Amino acid sequence: MDNIYNNESMACCIILKCLSARPWNCASLSVLLPLLMDTATSKMLLQSTSFQEIDTNHRTILAFNKKYYDFLPIFSNAIVLLVQSELIKLQNDKDYALTNQGEVVSKNLYSIDSKRLQILIHNASVLMDKLQNVSILELYKTLRIRL
Repeated sequence: MDNIYNNESMACCIILKCLSARPWNCASLSVLLPLLMDTATSKMLLQSTSFQEIDTNHRTILAFNKKYYDFLPIFSNAIVLLVQSELIKLQNDKDYALTNQGEVVSKNLYSIDSKRLQILIHNASVLMDKLQNVSILELYKTLRIRL
């Protein structure tokens, strides 16, 4: 049971880290979570120089659709926790963004003594840079996510 709460806590921290850089839409945030929290996928993406460079026939990408759906409940719970805590809000009916209170919390993420969290926060920064110019359509198509 603790692992469930731990994953949701980690998901909240990842979402806050991503939103501290810029607003993200729900579709993109939901993909970032399994990309970062799944060790094999994260490792493969971090080794590539760009998102377009990844091997779409790699077994990790071929199995990503299942991972995506496995992480959706964790993502949904994390979003609900953050919205109810008034750390994030939906703006323009499209993008999630940090509130003023959330900005203060996101800056304090670096002081939390968790090796896994520090790795995830670092990897989130690297991955956000790689996905900066990738469209949602390209992201979903490359990762073979079926809706």
